[in-house]
Amino acid sequence: MSDMWLTYTGVLFGVAVAAAGVVAYLRMTRAEKRSDEQDGGLNPPGSNMPNRREDG
Repeated sequence: MSDMWLTYTGVLFGVAVAAAGVVAYLRMTRAEKRSDEQDGGLNPPGSNMPNRREDG
């Protein structure tokens, strides 16, 4: 039972890492959504690469 603090520390560390990952993911997706709205919904340059199957 003396090593129970290691378990608690490990669990708290895992929860903190998971929370940081969720926050980072949400920030990335919101930033992407905001940049799309600022562009007026236009595709960014370079996204209209020619498709080999369609262009022959």
